[in-house]
Amino acid sequence: MGSTRGIDDMMRPPLLVALLVIFALPQLACGLLRLGDASRNVDLYNATGVVIVLYENAAAPKGFVGTLEPSATSESAWLFPIEASDRRTRLVKATGRDGELLYCHAFTFAELERVGWRIEITKQDPPSCP
Repeated sequence: MGSTRGIDDMMRPPLLVALLVIFALPQLACGLLRLGDASRNVDLYNATGVVIVLYENAAAPKGFVGTLEPSATSESAWLFPIEASDRRTRLVKATGRDGELLYCHAFTFAELERVGWRIEITKQDPPSCP
C-alpha cells in the first residue's frame, strides 16, 4: 500500500520550522526574546599583594568563589544587579588564607557602572561589611 500523505502534509513540519526561524532570529538578535537568565560579566582583580579567599554575595560555603593569586583576575557572571532599575546589591568579601577580613563591599548597579564592571580588591583599613 502506498502512502496516503499528500504533498501538503509533508511540507507542513519544515514550513513551521522555517517560520519559527524567520520570526525568532530577529527577536533574539535584538534582545527582545531572551533565552536563559540575563547576566553581566564582572572582573574581580586581586590588588592586595597576597593570596585571597574570595566570596560573592554570601559567607562560606555558599558564596565561596575560590582563591585568587596576587595580580590575578577572576571573571564572574552576575545575575544582579544588571540594570539601573535593580536596587539590589552584590556583596564581595575577601579574606587572607588565615581568615582575616581584608575587603568587603556591597556593590550597587551605579557603582558597577562607575568602575566599568571591574572590581579592584584592595586591603581596606578597616574593612567594613554591611
